[in-house]
Amino acid sequence: MGYYFLAGSLPMLGFDEPVKITTTDFLSACESHLATAEYATLVGALDAAPAQHGFVRAWRDRDCQIRNTLAAARSQHRGTDAQPYLRTHVGFDVATHNAVQEAIGRPHPLERERGIDQLRWATLDELAGPDMFSLEYLIAYGLKLQILERWATMDDEAGNEQVEQIVGSELEKLSFA
Repeated sequence: MGYYFLAGSLPMLGFDEPVKITTTDFLSACESHLATAEYATLVGALDAAPAQHGFVRAWRDRDCQIRNTLAAARSQHRGTDAQPYLRTHVGFDVATHNAVQEAIGRPHPLERERGIDQLRWATLDELAGPDMFSLEYLIAYGLKLQILERWATMDDEAGNEQVEQIVGSELEKLSFA
């Protein structure tokens, strides 16, 4: 089923652009246009509920591969076993693996994080396909909104305060006697 009016009324999203709609407003708009089961699929996708929909399963498998690749790289860097942190997923995409490796090779932590989220964004575009009037497009749109909202909450001052708290609590644990 095509969601022409709904999809056409949504603001365009860009990775490096400000959020123009909230997830709450997006869901509110969708609720009146989607059938009950489709709306439940959308909400479940955004809430990480168990998925039956093919697009949601494909997205979760690819995101799991991204997370597993990150966990393996971090474990290797720390000299620990990655196995306890790895999750099962269906399939393996070489391009995704290579893109994660490229992102984690970036020198600055913020650029590494940006690279990973840009990969997620591109993966959502790939999996949703070209039909911007489909349920898959709407699910991808909602997931992209979550990415943008996360970036919108990042603040240098709050980040510096958090680092100071972490360092302070770790220093308190050390004994200099």
